[in-house]
Amino acid sequence: MKESKTINKPTKPSPGMEYVLTVARVGFGGNTGDGKYFYAFSQHPIHIIGKKGAFQMTFTLSDETHEDIIITNGVSGDTGYQVMIDPETNGRSAWATNTNSENTLFTFGLVLQNKRTNEYLICDPEVINVPDPHPTP
Repeated sequence: MKESKTINKPTKPSPGMEYVLTVARVGFGGNTGDGKYFYAFSQHPIHIIGKKGAFQMTFTLSDETHEDIIITNGVSGDTGYQVMIDPETNGRSAWATNTNSENTLFTFGLVLQNKRTNEYLICDPEVINVPDPHPTP
């Protein structure tokens, strides 16, 4: 798996798509962190349609997500994807660059940590990439 990089002086991504991630500790019945947490993205699944070349996606934790929960890393099994943690937001935001040029459903996950309990969570949006929705035969 490819790991994300934290950089000291990031180049802010050009405007792309922005997504909000809400995470709540529920005790049991959740969808991450051994069922102790529930997460949801503002759009699910994420559709990237008609975007060719490098495309930026920004993920930000919602105001409703407790301040002890931060984004610490990102992983992808796809070589056309790179995740950068934004150091200026104290772990509350990350961006990803998608360089895929093929139609694909790709695996990507944000790694979060509850700083108070030291629990780690994986939040993985379903991302569908269709660079050319009307290919010519």
